[in-house]
Amino acid sequence: MHGELSQADDRELTRLAYARNETPDGQTRAVAASEELARRAAAVEAEAEEHEAYEDRGALSNAESPAGHPKSETSPPVSARRRRMRAVGIVGVIAAVIVIPVVGWAVTQPSSEPLAIFDWPASAEDQEWAARLTEASFSNITLGPRVIDLGEDQFGIAYRASTVPDGRSTEWDLYCLVVADMLEGSSGWSGGSSCVVPSLFEAEGLNVTMGPSTEGAGLDLLTWGPRGNPRVESDQTLDDTLKSRSLLDVIAVGYRGGAALAEPFDAFEEPERLLMGPVPVFISDRATEAGVKFSAYMLEAVSVESEPNFCLQASHPDVRTATSCATLSRVERAGITTQLITFDDVWTIGVNIDGSTSSSVFPRRAD
Repeated sequence: MHGELSQADDRELTRLAYARNETPDGQTRAVAASEELARRAAAVEAEAEEHEAYEDRGALSNAESPAGHPKSETSPPVSARRRRMRAVGIVGVIAAVIVIPVVGWAVTQPSSEPLAIFDWPASAEDQEWAARLTEASFSNITLGPRVIDLGEDQFGIAYRASTVPDGRSTEWDLYCLVVADMLEGSSGWSGGSSCVVPSLFEAEGLNVTMGPSTEGAGLDLLTWGPRGNPRVESDQTLDDTLKSRSLLDVIAVGYRGGAALAEPFDAFEEPERLLMGPVPVFISDRATEAGVKFSAYMLEAVSVESEPNFCLQASHPDVRTATSCATLSRVERAGITTQLITFDDVWTIGVNIDGSTSSSVFPRRAD
């Protein structure tokens, strides 16, 4: 078995090590895959140490170079730090799988970077799912997707997504996770998904329910972050699926739901300054019938010393557009409101610190 696995790439070995194994043969294969990864991790670590020694010798040689003599620019093709991080990530996989081989995917990788899943080139399966997601309006993918075979025709898909209409990647790209169940007898699929803004991912990660647990009365969750690659957490409670909310959810949820403005850049002289949005903010059927529209967006800082601006806009075709903007930190502390006065009504809309909205409308008094 070891001879066979020695020809597999790291991606395939990691998949085998993490596969949901419910048979002795599957568990044996998972351990064998983890041992092969361990062997490779040791080789990577040794190579990293060799390159570190190489760099140290180079630094010493350059420091001792005579004045005016050009310093050597020769360096290893891959940095020692990247090699060492890869080794650490692999070792995290190995330790988890060897200690608890029966659990399989229900293993955390506390020493692994959450974006390590994107280190491998996209497979044919990844590309197939990219096409499926695009067809299902999961658009603006900026990183990934990467697919995890969860067994029994169920797949986990991890990716990052842009939150601006032109699909640019920014530091505010969402972290997204999908659990997809293939429909028997067809190429269709169904499932659940979740996306969070970077601040929530870095603090809490995100998860999607896979279904009733195979190990108890709770739920099995596919979880990603805040540390480690996507993994299965078995027999969790409903409370474990609850996550904090963010002010930026008012924009992020709009993109997750496919909401878009017909002409998103009409109100912007510098659309390249957009970091998130604009997306429509639904208030009520009455607002829609009255032709009043609301949108939220975030603009990049005007200087390196300042912050991004969160903006809330209200418009109507017959009156002047109303826009309120404030620094992101201020809006995160106190929320933001804007007011629009039409010929008939006075509309006030607010975005609260948890991303929820509030609104009011009053008839305009006749002068």
